[in-house]
Amino acid sequence: MGWRGTLLFDLSTASSASAQLSLGASALTEGAAGVYAFDFLGGGELGQTYDLINFGSTTFSSASQFTATDLTAGLIGTFTLTGSGLELLVVPEPSPWAALAGALACSSGSVDFGAACEGPLRRCAWKK
Repeated sequence: MGWRGTLLFDLSTASSASAQLSLGASALTEGAAGVYAFDFLGGGELGQTYDLINFGSTTFSSASQFTATDLTAGLIGTFTLTGSGLELLVVPEPSPWAALAGALACSSGSVDFGAACEGPLRRCAWKK
């Protein structure tokens, strides 16, 4: 199976196999270059891994070629391409506040408030 455009999948909150498309031993083949889109019709459950497509083989080399749209508000999807299937893990959308907190945490680790530094090589000694 190869496709261009958008596949519509209705994700259940009760079963991870509810949106499954099975190609059996057939191949999932990559068509023209580009991104392959899934529209999840406003569904998806936080923390759930969905088996989207099972196949015998594939010509896709990376899960980054797939995009997810219209998941439940506040959620995004991360695709995983296995040897016999395509899976979607539903995770929280990163918030701007979480990104800011992470940036501040990283920058505070590089500042030593207890040291006095001097000279061109920034030799430091603990303040007493």
